Amino acid sequence: RYLAVTGVQTCALPILLNYLGLMQYTKTKKESGSNYRISIIIPTFNGGQWIESGVRSIAEQLKDIPYVEFLVRDNASTDNTYEIIQTLQLEYPSVIKYDRRETNTPYLDQNFCEAINMTSGEYILLVGDDDALMPYSVSYLLHLIEKYPSTELFYFNRLVANYDFSRAYLRDKRKIDPVSVNVYQNVSEFLSDHINGPDFITVNLIKREAYNRTSGLDVSKYYGYNWYARYLFGVQNSSIVAIQLPLAIQRLPQKRSWGKQSVLYALVGLSNLLQDIDTQRTIYRVWMDYLHQKGRLYITLSGLTHNRPLYKQKYREITKHLNKKETLILWLLLYVPHFKYVFSSVLIISKKINLI
Repeated sequence: RYLAVTGVQTCALPILLNYLGLMQYTKTKKESGSNYRISIIIPTFNGGQWIESGVRSIAEQLKDIPYVEFLVRDNASTDNTYEIIQTLQLEYPSVIKYDRRETNTPYLDQNFCEAINMTSGEYILLVGDDDALMPYSVSYLLHLIEKYPSTELFYFNRLVANYDFSRAYLRDKRKIDPVSVNVYQNVSEFLSDHINGPDFITVNLIKREAYNRTSGLDVSKYYGYNWYARYLFGVQNSSIVAIQLPLAIQRLPQKRSWGKQSVLYALVGLSNLLQDIDTQRTIYRVWMDYLHQKGRLYITLSGLTHNRPLYKQKYREITKHLNKKETLILWLLLYVPHFKYVFSSVLIISKKINLI
């Protein structure tokens, strides 16, 4: 099913790799003691229901690809994540590294940062524990590193799929060209063209030097996007390459541990970051315009009822990004319990009659 979704059958893979000029990587065996070009990291917490397919999608490629390390960093899971990884380590000896925190941190970014510091690759690729990489992804990324040696951030297209990989669509359909590559001269130029998409961790390959450049950055107000802030500020004046070819599959999550903080992440953390990354606030205005299209901001606000205590505490921070009408809706959702049913009904009707 995974291969059917990707559209790449095993018999066609060598042909595709040859077309992209990548066969040299698949033919070279990994040498022990060699320097790592890429560190691939899966941070996870209680990912036992979905992590196996993602780990396997990476480990299968690394059997024959050199200079890549692969770490699964467990945020003190209480499910069967360890047993699954242990079994996969036996299947892929010397490919998968595993480390487990002694205690869980509720802050995703802390586990991300610790995992990055445990690796040593020249480039860093964080992969969500419910996502997967396409069968040609690692080879193609190695190819791009060689082709664009001065580039510090690579952003790539993805497929968005159901939880079981049964359906999928291309995330960015603007130009269906498997070898299309756009080069941007700075972050502002890049974000103007990709305002929504790069904030998904699995589709960004960053040079460690650029990430380390922001080690002293205060990221406290970028809730859930500390990693993204370090990425963007780290490459603020560097060239960025965007790849149209989908290199990852994003699985739409079922219920996840971070769901109750999603409004704080999207409406405060990400908005604060995009406000700060550009002193002219051009990117922030593009982001606000995006949120107001197709009712996205109203849909985001509907998530407030999942964690009223948190959002009451962060009330002032949220309203900084809202107009008077939106602030009124915020107040009603937080302090008038039954208003959520009225608001949900209005959203459903608006969708059906194409108002949003």
